[in-house]
Amino acid sequence: MQRKGRSGLLAALLAGSLSLAALVQAHAQRALVAHISPPDTQQFPVVHVFASISDEAGRRISGLPADSFQVLEDEAVIVSPQVREAVLGTRQVFAINTTAGMELRDASGRTRFQLVREALLGWWQTPGAGLLGVDDLTLLTGAGLVAEHVDSAAELAARLDQPQPVPENLLTDLDLVLRALDFLSDPSPRPGMPGYLIFLTPLLEPGRDLSLVNAIARANETGTTIFPVLVGPAEAATLPQAANLQQLAQGTGGTLLVFDPAEGLLGLADQVLDQRTQYQISYTSGVNLSGTHSVRVRLTADGAEATTEGRDYDITIQPPEAVFLDPPARIERRSDDPTLTLEELPPTSLALRLLVTFPDGHSRPLAGSELIIDGQIVLQRLEAPFDVLEWDLREVQASGTHQIRAVVSDSLGLEGVTSDLAIRVNVIEPPRGLAALRNAFGPLLIALGILALGMVVGVGLSGRWRSRSQGEIAPPGIPGRRTPLRRAGLQPRPTAEQAEAFLLPIDPAGGPVEPYPLSGAEVILGRDAALSTLALEDPSLSGMHARLIRLADGGYQIRDLGSIAGTRVNFTPVPAEGARLEHGDRIDVGRSSLRFQLSNPPAPRQVYIRPFPSPAPTHSLPDARPLRRPRRSRIDPQEPSRDPNG
Repeated sequence: MQRKGRSGLLAALLAGSLSLAALVQAHAQRALVAHISPPDTQQFPVVHVFASISDEAGRRISGLPADSFQVLEDEAVIVSPQVREAVLGTRQVFAINTTAGMELRDASGRTRFQLVREALLGWWQTPGAGLLGVDDLTLLTGAGLVAEHVDSAAELAARLDQPQPVPENLLTDLDLVLRALDFLSDPSPRPGMPGYLIFLTPLLEPGRDLSLVNAIARANETGTTIFPVLVGPAEAATLPQAANLQQLAQGTGGTLLVFDPAEGLLGLADQVLDQRTQYQISYTSGVNLSGTHSVRVRLTADGAEATTEGRDYDITIQPPEAVFLDPPARIERRSDDPTLTLEELPPTSLALRLLVTFPDGHSRPLAGSELIIDGQIVLQRLEAPFDVLEWDLREVQASGTHQIRAVVSDSLGLEGVTSDLAIRVNVIEPPRGLAALRNAFGPLLIALGILALGMVVGVGLSGRWRSRSQGEIAPPGIPGRRTPLRRAGLQPRPTAEQAEAFLLPIDPAGGPVEPYPLSGAEVILGRDAALSTLALEDPSLSGMHARLIRLADGGYQIRDLGSIAGTRVNFTPVPAEGARLEHGDRIDVGRSSLRFQLSNPPAPRQVYIRPFPSPAPTHSLPDARPLRRPRRSRIDPQEPSRDPNG
């Protein structure tokens, strides 16, 4: 019997322990309250949500490790989200329902509104509330808006004077709540800032069920927690008229409080200001389809679990777009080295660069790329850089045109394809046999030719210097006058009898100059005497600057040879197809100027002036007679024409 008694006692104790444990566990599960903000997708595919974790009394729970959080996006578990505590601040809207019930006075004669005002001033004057720029604050009463989106509690205190409550206010009860929620719908100064509506009111009028439902729905859409503060005696919270306030608090995650003038609002202030710090949860989304998606967070801490409400977000997602950057239209593989095979001909590769953009505005990393040549994948990249694709040209050993295409894929698995690109590859076989020897000795022959030309020029200059020093007569034209024109040493100078036209240097000082007769099919103007028919001592000219071409009809055309300084006729740049020269045209090459003159210039044009016919003339006019007017010349008026023969 004694053993039985002891066994029964132990069983009772064990049962009691289990019941107590179950009770503690149930209490722990009920004590965890979690809410999240609407997802922030500005950095998509990285998504941020902010979680508020508190106990049943509304006190924030801090210091939770990252493994306490599990993110579910469209019910799919996100692997390894990043969690940290961040100071965000809060959005606080204070709404004072200034109905007739706020006019009631206490034993000392102060109205309920005055008591509420003193309690709010006490809140705003605490050290925690005095931080500038942390919170977003708004104050309104039934009479109207007092302050909107200010960042200083001191400014709220300064603006809250003592308006006398009027029974017939424009906004009262739940209408005032809906108006206050409008300010919490405005964009937040910082993503993730939690919103709180402190609604200070006497008992509401019954029969506003629809407005109550709308207020709860609006608060949940904006992530707002509503704290109704009942201004009245403590027993008023048990009256049926307080049921709508209780529903307003429970439907938004808040608590119904009864205002105590002795305690003020400091307890609520601590609870709200403590929520300035939130858990920032960041993760990389796996969503790759446009539309509406949902996020919720499951929390486990100290054996308790809580799951937040689902938060939706809308997103538009499009595949990336890729284009080739400055691709060549033609590639030539060739070399003068006879020992190279076709595979070894340079270039052996070509780097094709891509420009990748995201038309949906959500930049994201690339995960791979492919290069497709003539429908075959020749390169796959699984590591960066993904926007540079190397085409191996060693396999291209025959001339032909190839179709090039690239495919890029992003971190969401979406692919972008370039347009087809046609590139012509010419493969020129290296020289063999005697052709190879000619190429091998080519540089040597050129060097010997340059040396011989230098010797000829040197001998010519030496003889010219000796002849001048011995008093020889200068060439016909202008005795003793230097000219900027130099002929190539190996080309004979045409005589005046052979020349059909002349180039006459223009001297800015107006001094005498020596003309240069033109003959033959073409004349090259330039700075290099070895390459030009007519060399000018002007450093602004190119080695081969311009070409004068004799046309079939006896005229001349001038073309620029790609010079840097350019060629102009009568101050007009010469077009790519060239310009026909007329007698008297001015030619500017670099900083040098020449006058083009024909040996037999055309006769000037005759201009006739005839009277305008009139049906009834009143005066007789003399017979029309020709007037000689010289052909409009493009010669500078300050430069008189000169006889090219001196």
